[in-house]
Amino acid sequence: ILFDAINAKDNQFKKEITVSLLSALAMWLNGQISSHVKSKPIALKRADELVSQFLHLLAENFKEKHRLEFYADKLCVTPKYLSAVTRAATNKSAGKLIAFFLMGEAKKMLIASEMTIAQVATELGFPNQSGFGKFFKKEEGLSPSEFRQRI
Repeated sequence: ILFDAINAKDNQFKKEITVSLLSALAMWLNGQISSHVKSKPIALKRADELVSQFLHLLAENFKEKHRLEFYADKLCVTPKYLSAVTRAATNKSAGKLIAFFLMGEAKKMLIASEMTIAQVATELGFPNQSGFGKFFKKEEGLSPSEFRQRI
């Protein structure tokens, strides 16, 4: 029902609904991360510890650090191994989780703020608006300005 409301052209609350959904998604993801850490027994498997550490590092650094190699280096593993254990635990590769975090924040900023696309790009650690636009279009299928116009 909410997605129908978002897609309806005549809905005057489209922006507010979208912001609320993105906030709810962020809270859900935060809960998933917290429960992943808290629900595991004391003797966590190395892979579980690694995924938990990766998610915490990601939550703290995703705006500045977009490359999988950064997280793998911090965790003293190869990018391939980090991606494999992350996929086993979350059904998403580490790279997809990085993109997921970035896209969630990008959408939130594009919807809920008056920031220019260049300002959003800078805030999210992209070197320029062009790089941000290419990333956004690859992930969403729309440019940031097209996305903003549809909301």
